[in-house]
Amino acid sequence: GRRLWPWPDTARIDPEQHYAVNCRATSLDGRIFLTFQANSLDPEAGDADVPTPALALHPITGEELWAVEQDEDGYAVLGVDGLNNPVDMAGDLVVGVEYPSNQVGVGTAVLIMRDATDGSRVSEIALPEGQPVGLRATDDDRLMISHYLREADQIKLLEVDLAKGAVVTEAEVATGSEEAQFRSAGVAVGPEAVAVDTLVVSG
Repeated sequence: GRRLWPWPDTARIDPEQHYAVNCRATSLDGRIFLTFQANSLDPEAGDADVPTPALALHPITGEELWAVEQDEDGYAVLGVDGLNNPVDMAGDLVVGVEYPSNQVGVGTAVLIMRDATDGSRVSEIALPEGQPVGLRATDDDRLMISHYLREADQIKLLEVDLAKGAVVTEAEVATGSEEAQFRSAGVAVGPEAVAVDTLVVSG
């Protein structure tokens, strides 16, 4: 439990002028992938004019391994395409979700693949209508996604073949009812099975 390093550091944010908000950090395969925003300490200054790239940090030292600026023609309003949650790694790729609509759960989403060694964008894969909630790689070329369809109040499990660049299987997991609705749908991968866990609330 010994503290190794803090973040943000003064190289990114001057603590006398700005502070970090909406930090999202995901630890995967010896790296910490982080996205953030910067706000001004002066309430009259408005939005901070501070670069807020997505970062890959060394988990032991906190050293920046790479930084990727937001794509000018990207989907993400905040952060960087494919490096906002949820994310996972498949082989040497960081895989994450973005919405071309710029609104979570609105319209169809896409998977963004980035090279884990330098953060460069590799490709993207369109997903069917619905909201991807959790994603986990089962090997270097395959990804499983728990997918929520709001109108049908239904959870599906999608299998994505990254090599083919396509969704190859859609399996129904569960459907809600008038008495109970879904609030979350995670996915976990074991050596021989994939599990989808859901939170259901009444009313």
